[in-house]
Amino acid sequence: MKLKIFLAAVLCSLTALADETIGCTLRLADGSTIKGELITESFAGEALFAPDLALPARVVKAIAFDHKKGTCAVELTNGDRLTMAPATESFRVRSLLGEFDIPRANIQSLSLRVRRTNGVSSAEEGLVYWCTFDSEEAIVNPAVGPGGKYQGGSFVDGKTGKALAVSAYQPGMSAELPMGIVGERGCFEFWAKIESTKANFVDGGDPYFFDCYSGDEFFHLEFNANNGGGNSGLCGGMPGAIFTTARGFNWQMPYESVLPAGTTHAWHHYAVVWDADGIDVNGAKVYAAILLDGSFVSRVHNPQFVSLPNAAMAKNPERAFTLSIPAMPTRIKTHSKSPVAIDEFKLWNYPKTMFELE
Repeated sequence: MKLKIFLAAVLCSLTALADETIGCTLRLADGSTIKGELITESFAGEALFAPDLALPARVVKAIAFDHKKGTCAVELTNGDRLTMAPATESFRVRSLLGEFDIPRANIQSLSLRVRRTNGVSSAEEGLVYWCTFDSEEAIVNPAVGPGGKYQGGSFVDGKTGKALAVSAYQPGMSAELPMGIVGERGCFEFWAKIESTKANFVDGGDPYFFDCYSGDEFFHLEFNANNGGGNSGLCGGMPGAIFTTARGFNWQMPYESVLPAGTTHAWHHYAVVWDADGIDVNGAKVYAAILLDGSFVSRVHNPQFVSLPNAAMAKNPERAFTLSIPAMPTRIKTHSKSPVAIDEFKLWNYPKTMFELE
């Protein structure tokens, strides 16, 4: 009954969707990944409860195909999951390479998301900014959120599709995030790959992954052998909290003091998460933390109540947070000390701690 009511409500609202497109990511049988816009409007098949089921593309979050069994697992945007025998033979996709009809038999899985002109994604609730870094166009017109400015770097093979690779001391991109996008709870997440061949990192951002700042309010994440406060390792910060992976400092430290042995120059998933009401980490209440490859790794050295944005900032509609990737704050007048590649940068408006790492 829940599914039928949900589909009925969706069908009644389809006439008012001129400002929406369906973004998609397809994973193919040969390991390729294609991102773009789904042109196919619906997905048909046979389910146990409905022999002739047609699902509007905008209500589908993900489809995973089991070609040996002739079935697929479908996840809907309202959380429902069902198994179907698919009838749709191909999916039409518009990408940077052109417009294609991709046979169902060549697709392992696809994920969908509704894109609206106001930057809200109904398919991924709480996602307020998302840059795929597939191209310069992906920076100027990101999948979700306000447009950015490309500043430098090249586009290389990433964790998914392409990634932005930036040399040492070179800015990559920036974007202005309007007040309200960054609030008292949230999560920055991204994939990164250290491109230098050295085994050790030094102080002052080696590399410095990102900075999101407005006046004295700022978020950041970096490798730092001496953060100036007696701490080191993978170091993060935000208003009211500093969090790092190690106490003490030195003039240099091995990357393997933070990253698993032998993976220094591999892709890793990073996240900075915060909540003014606190986050439970192994029974302890913290207000901000770092996650590496899905696991909490930081110590919170000054766990204070997080208040963001402050009252003065909230009253000024012209104030915004400047997101710089990879970069240091403008007040330091420098940038990341080592080359790094960044992919799939996202900002959520809730403290997300569960991630898709494959």
